[in-house]
Amino acid sequence: MDEAIKRANRSGQRLAVGMLDLDDFKPVNDRYGHAVGDRVLVIVAARLREALRESDYVARLGGDEFVLVLEGLEHERDLDVLLKHVCNALRAPLGVDGLQFELSASIGVAQYPGENHDTGDLLLRRADQAMYAAKSHKRDREQWWLLSAGDPGQGN
Repeated sequence: MDEAIKRANRSGQRLAVGMLDLDDFKPVNDRYGHAVGDRVLVIVAARLREALRESDYVARLGGDEFVLVLEGLEHERDLDVLLKHVCNALRAPLGVDGLQFELSASIGVAQYPGENHDTGDLLLRRADQAMYAAKSHKRDREQWWLLSAGDPGQGN
């Protein structure tokens, strides 16, 4: 992420770091087992890759949490469009071994540039805080941290 920050500084474009957590994923593992849950996560990862641009990064942190690194954002609406693509990709019914799942996710996003001296670790921490705020308010909702104001903001 620190390299992405350097690229954002050179290009003058924005960077967003997103923390995505699947809503109510635990019952999938509990009811159908970890093998089915793992296959669902593989499909989710593929859908995330398809929903984003080639220049974006997706990484699974563990469990049902993923990090999104979205570079080259010229306008706020660019971020909104990408988040809509991600949410729509996850909402589509997902089939594994004859089972159908409907998933949603809570997403927290921190943007760069923001406050002074932002680091990759700080952006990830803020995205994580925003994701937990989204989960506490409502499922299936993007939530991002407005770095310029220093307060959690709301997405759609």
